[in-house]
Amino acid sequence: PLARICLPRRMPLDGRYSGAGCKSAGVSDGVSEVCVVEAAGAAAECPGHVVSDAWASSPRCGSRRYDSGAFCDPVKEEANASVANEDSIVSETSQFFGTLLSRRWNWLTSPRVRWRHPWARIFVALMILVLDMLLFLEDPVNDSHIEAHLPGLGHMYAFVFQWPASTGSRFLRAVLLLASLLVGCWLGKRVLHHKILRDFCQLDMFDGDKGSWMAMGVSWVVTSLGICYAYNAIIGEEELSANMRMTMTDFSKLAQCCSVSADIVALLMILDSVLQDRTHYAEWLPCVKDIWTESCHGYVRVVVIWLLAAGCFTTTFVTIFALGIGDDYNQAPFGGISEVGRACLVSCIIFCDLFTIMQDWDFPSFDKPVQVNGPILIAGTFVPELRCDFLKELLRRLPRPPPVLARFLPPADFFVVTVTGAWLTYGPLLLVLGIDLFCTKNQVMYEPANYGQYLQRGADDKEAWRIWTIRDQSYLAEAYSQGVVVQPEMVTYEARWNATTGEALGQSGAGDLLLRSVHTENPIRYVCVLPGLLCIPSFFAMVYFSNKRRRRSSVALSRSLTGSSGQEEDCSQEATASGAKETAVIPSEVPTAEASDGQALEAQAFDEQFSSAQTGEEEAHATLPGQPS
Repeated sequence: PLARICLPRRMPLDGRYSGAGCKSAGVSDGVSEVCVVEAAGAAAECPGHVVSDAWASSPRCGSRRYDSGAFCDPVKEEANASVANEDSIVSETSQFFGTLLSRRWNWLTSPRVRWRHPWARIFVALMILVLDMLLFLEDPVNDSHIEAHLPGLGHMYAFVFQWPASTGSRFLRAVLLLASLLVGCWLGKRVLHHKILRDFCQLDMFDGDKGSWMAMGVSWVVTSLGICYAYNAIIGEEELSANMRMTMTDFSKLAQCCSVSADIVALLMILDSVLQDRTHYAEWLPCVKDIWTESCHGYVRVVVIWLLAAGCFTTTFVTIFALGIGDDYNQAPFGGISEVGRACLVSCIIFCDLFTIMQDWDFPSFDKPVQVNGPILIAGTFVPELRCDFLKELLRRLPRPPPVLARFLPPADFFVVTVTGAWLTYGPLLLVLGIDLFCTKNQVMYEPANYGQYLQRGADDKEAWRIWTIRDQSYLAEAYSQGVVVQPEMVTYEARWNATTGEALGQSGAGDLLLRSVHTENPIRYVCVLPGLLCIPSFFAMVYFSNKRRRRSSVALSRSLTGSSGQEEDCSQEATASGAKETAVIPSEVPTAEASDGQALEAQAFDEQFSSAQTGEEEAHATLPGQPS
């Protein structure tokens, strides 16, 4: 357990070491980094460092802490039975998880891992858009012409947009709608955001008021859903229906427009941010970055982003509304994916949505580092964040409410909307997960008769069955009631076609559309959606643990700049009192006043170089023989 330790006078911000005896060694235990000299170390082998015969595997002190030029004495540490009993379990556990988080989990926060390269970020963001459009074209539910009957979502749609005829019901609806808005926003900000995400989980991405509007939106949805069912329990005659008064085709197009809009915004924001970066990958396309950020005082960047946005939105929306589904696509020479392939597609989309968020260089806090040429600006603008204080100024001009009522009202600053670049990029992707889960449900629970469709069975039961969709609205009105099938015998191949001659039974059957999608009733589809569903809890777990690791690294780095505290101070005091002989520290190598000046400069540059510390840590691990990158 005794090892020759070569430790710098003060922990460098980037975690890198110099010296011939240290370049092929170096370990990290989650609190500080030391350089272990494999050969018999001397002061000449580690210039500017302190050589010490320290207890490298000590669970309490060892090589984890260096303060005032001394380590904890291993002999004195073993003799202190009270200290050993106090920290026997806690210290070993913390050391284990500290080493795990520092070595094994460094890929969670390090911006220099390969899958966080700018090309990788652009590729994954582009794949989300491509896979999303492919799933839209292949999903047979998007070709359904029945009325959209969606429990939950349909009730909320009717609660907001479909108002009753009687005055009393309208007044009750308005009161409940206002109550759901106020209660949902209060619960979302005070409970979900402040109490749970910010204070209990201590997630840096929700620090202050960041992400509060998304939390309020999610809370409002849940509150409105509960009020909808309460409204139906109170009002018996004019209760809310799950019927959205539009066909599934129209609903699918609207949902797809929302999904691709989030994909395009994320793609353009990521493209613009990697081309503005001067901190993490400054060596990547430097000439292109100069043109992108400096040409015409930055107007080239703004104009190109808006042109790309116009082109992407036009192309995707035309594909969705004009060429997305129907005869045009079903005559194409490609496609024909079964429900197994569609389940794999939706799993890949969920994974790419969450993986894009993890690819951010500042994950999981999303605090952008200060660059030499200024902060990262939002794509298509010259500002680092979007801010709207219109409601605040409007409320200030209104007369003040009575003091009794003002106690229960939020302040005027509550209505200031501020959106940073990270939340503008990844917030819509998190909300689009609801659409992805809806598609997942469609692939797993798909039954053709529930969507005005039927199967043309092949000659062999092992063959894939082709899907036909009924487009005759009068025929569908007889077989369905508010989107729910009431006469399933009318929605079969035998009811629409002559099985012997293959001719349509009437003009209504001749108008049916044969889709390229196929149906096999293969139970493996249930297995194919599991990876996508497991990605969601795994993502939130990685956010929590990576946030915990980042906070721990920040605390350790700040302690290395300002000095130790707590138990480590007690440990270093014991080691100092034991004398220079017991700690085997060379007296001439004790930090001087000049080193203190350098420490002050390092402490001043701490905030600006924290991201570089993650980069240096990754590079330091990469030089170790036998250690994973």
